[in-house]
Amino acid sequence: MPQNILISSLNETFRSIWKNKRIFILLFLLQTVLFSLLAFSSYYYQNKMLESAKEIADYIEKTQLDEISMTKNILEQKSILGDDPLLISRNYNSIKKNFVYYLLSLIGILGIFLPLLWLLSNKLLGKKLHVFFSKESLRPLIVVVFYLIIIFGLFYSLFSLSITDLASQASGLFLKFLIFILISAALLYFLPISICLSLKENLKEVVSKTFFLGIKKIHYILTAYIFCAIAFSLIGYFFVSFAESGPIIMSFLFVILISVFIAGRIYVISVIGKLEKEIKYA
Repeated sequence: MPQNILISSLNETFRSIWKNKRIFILLFLLQTVLFSLLAFSSYYYQNKMLESAKEIADYIEKTQLDEISMTKNILEQKSILGDDPLLISRNYNSIKKNFVYYLLSLIGILGIFLPLLWLLSNKLLGKKLHVFFSKESLRPLIVVVFYLIIIFGLFYSLFSLSITDLASQASGLFLKFLIFILISAALLYFLPISICLSLKENLKEVVSKTFFLGIKKIHYILTAYIFCAIAFSLIGYFFVSFAESGPIIMSFLFVILISVFIAGRIYVISVIGKLEKEIKYA
């Protein structure tokens, strides 16, 4: 394996973008739409969940929970949680319901856009692919949705507890959350590899080859990920720092931010493609 694979992939990325400006512009538009839809979905459902959480907090705040008041309510055979104790469970169930809708919306949005973005990114690199209504477009769709269902399913399992279970399992919730982070990080590491392999391999071979390539060449792939993360973080830092600098500067930084994100994906695809050509599967 040539030692300059990361550098050669970087050169290939810039050359391909320069040669295929129309595809890059299309990627830019689709990426912008994707981020906009994710932002709208997050804003809509998180607001609904926050409203329910605020109702619970306001109700608990105005309910007298001191020892004297609670003792008095018990003696008078009244609920210690005030006049409308079911308000808490109603709003908690509302939070869970909107949380499910939120996760489903994310799966739907990402499931539609991610395969399309990765197919177009591969096409920008000169690979002959049918982007719409073909096996080449169906396989990455299945891969993306499969990964997302696992990640969001694990995430939902953390917060789908009843109020009673939430109180009794609070001590172990941090450990479960840590396990979720580790599993999700591993899945997100393997996801780009699986998408790239799915473009020319059948789904049965994608799983075994994903693990083989991902583990065998982890030093190359992780380095590529870290390089992209650093570049995107730096631009993101400037974007946040100049948040009040006016529409012209913000628009310029937004274009740079999206462009760096797209270039990073193309770069990762280039690295994985070179590694996949050189590796010999056992």
